[in-house]
Amino acid sequence: MRSLRGFEFRGVGPNVNGYMVGGSFLFLNSIELPDPLVASDILHFVTFIDSGTVESRIGITDYRVAAGVGLRITLPALGPVPIGIDLGFPITRSGTDRTQVFNIAIGAQY
Repeated sequence: MRSLRGFEFRGVGPNVNGYMVGGSFLFLNSIELPDPLVASDILHFVTFIDSGTVESRIGITDYRVAAGVGLRITLPALGPVPIGIDLGFPITRSGTDRTQVFNIAIGAQY
């Protein structure tokens, strides 16, 4: 998903006076294990772990980890573009991070 699921969009990183200002360094790792639920590969159950950080400088000071489960739905009418529905739960987070449990995405690559 190219993000830290379990956290809001732009919910991780340097915070200045309550505003998430982003950073110039991103470190991101994701492991996702899909398990087909039907023989036609239309529906997959996935488990995942995302970890990483956003920093104002090169370096890792606040490392975050989130884990969760989700579904991947590939509808024939949309071609090979899957719809992802995930529930992500932060395990390690910073005090200023903004969390978000539910995540939905549409994309050609996960």
